[in-house]
Amino acid sequence: MKKSSLEQKISFNKVSLSGDFDFSYMLDVEKTKLKQFLKSWEEHNPGDKGPIRDFKICISLLDIIEGEDDDKWLEYLNLKRKVNIRNAKRFLRKLKPSEDAMYKLELYKTKAWYLYNLIRTYKLMSWWF
Repeated sequence: MKKSSLEQKISFNKVSLSGDFDFSYMLDVEKTKLKQFLKSWEEHNPGDKGPIRDFKICISLLDIIEGEDDDKWLEYLNLKRKVNIRNAKRFLRKLKPSEDAMYKLELYKTKAWYLYNLIRTYKLMSWWF
């Protein structure tokens, strides 16, 4: 059975390097598909801004979740970004709230994960129906 170009690309880039399938592989697949949906939606339905906005947000959230450019995010959190730690117990129950940059980064990633899944839960079916 012939693999599609997407399957070949993901297989070569991720599986050959890690040898295992894990959640990061699944997130890469989702991000690749979201990018394809975004491109297709922008070409064929440019007036429908809702799904386009959702796709862009989900792609950005996946970048945060996967830890791409963690150093950039740490610098960003230290210099510009305020992370609300008042509701940290809702997301990080085992860790004590702190002003530490690593704690804020972990909280930021956890909140991104929560928001990504929230968008998928409520918007996934409405994008095509």
